[in-house]
Amino acid sequence: MSSAASTPLRAATSAAVLPNASARVWIKRGPGKITVNGKYFLAYFARPVLQMLIKQPLVTAQRDGQFEVICTVKGGGLSGQAGAVRHGLSRALTLFEPDLRPVLKK
Repeated sequence: MSSAASTPLRAATSAAVLPNASARVWIKRGPGKITVNGKYFLAYFARPVLQMLIKQPLVTAQRDGQFEVICTVKGGGLSGQAGAVRHGLSRALTLFEPDLRPVLKK
């Protein structure tokens, strides 16, 4: 058995491509800061519903405030970009902690 298989990940990356928007998401353990295209996510996504959409995977998995999230997005509008970040964040969390998959699939 390889020691790499039992070693916990230090970071995870994922990409999400939706019809109009795409996002690349990197996560690592940290203070809970979310950055989108170099800006704090509250400044990039000013509408509260979009902010809630982005944080949804972290809240659902009860990991809010435990990961530093860095995203790059392009294409589409703000709503499509927020959806792409949400999808990419869910995938990155699943790579980081595979046990979260059933929780995030609901």
